[in-house]
Amino acid sequence: MGADSTGQLKALPSSSWYGGTAIKWRFSILVGLTGLVALMWAVPADALVWALGGSALGFFSTALGAMLVLLPGRYNQRFLELSLGLSGGMMLAAAVFSLLLPAIDTATEIFPAFYAHLAVILATLAGAWVMCVIERHVPHGHPVAGDTGPGHRQLSRLWLFVLAIALHNLPEGIAVGVSFSGADRHLGSSVSLAIALQDFPEGFAMAVVLLRLGLSVWKAVGWSLLAGLLEPLGAVIGVFLGGVADFAYPLSLALSAGAMLFVVIHEVIPEVQSPHTSRLSMQGTMTLLGGFLLLWFLDSQAFVSLLS
Repeated sequence: MGADSTGQLKALPSSSWYGGTAIKWRFSILVGLTGLVALMWAVPADALVWALGGSALGFFSTALGAMLVLLPGRYNQRFLELSLGLSGGMMLAAAVFSLLLPAIDTATEIFPAFYAHLAVILATLAGAWVMCVIERHVPHGHPVAGDTGPGHRQLSRLWLFVLAIALHNLPEGIAVGVSFSGADRHLGSSVSLAIALQDFPEGFAMAVVLLRLGLSVWKAVGWSLLAGLLEPLGAVIGVFLGGVADFAYPLSLALSAGAMLFVVIHEVIPEVQSPHTSRLSMQGTMTLLGGFLLLWFLDSQAFVSLLS
């Protein structure tokens, strides 16, 4: 399927589904799934179980957010940008407070302080660079910025947005997997909760985008759930990366943080800076800041002591 000038879906030639770029991506997905199954045999079973449980929490949070579109109402550009802003702010806080700071703390236990900070900085840049390479080679779509990537004209807007969602969910799943690959299960639980909290508005934003492409409500929810399965798959990769060696654990945390920071800065922030009106742009900015502060507070010791 493809999109016409009204933004509705229309039929594409069968070659868009069965030839060229589509076949390459289907083959790549098959090879990737085979590799993930092999990785599951190479990681500790207890860490894998915890990581899959933590990523499942994010999946269910995505599902709940997507199901909000089942409620009666009209979801316009404002709903989309505010939910993206809230999700992006929470994702930014999760990267900083749940990944970067623990990475520095753990790295200083292994390396001298200067080299620990330098290693974390380089790993963070490496994570952003990996996402940059993926973003340049994977065709995907944005609600405001439009479609990009090689071969994006040969794929329907539905698949382009599903691939864009995958670019968001995969580093989140990797972050959960890495956090459970170490001995500190409390860190894994904290990261899982932080990711799950930001997955709720993200799931809603996914479903709204798909609704605006012309899908029915149930199809929008279904595709959002399917894209949410990328988190458990990413968790398997994360457990493997973090468990390679002791020094790999903090570096993998920083790598995941860099990937998430890239997604927020490159993908989310331009979307919430709406080109339509300065008022919507300001609302998106304040919602992003509110999401950042909300997750920072929920992840703080002050909030934990309040509950205890």
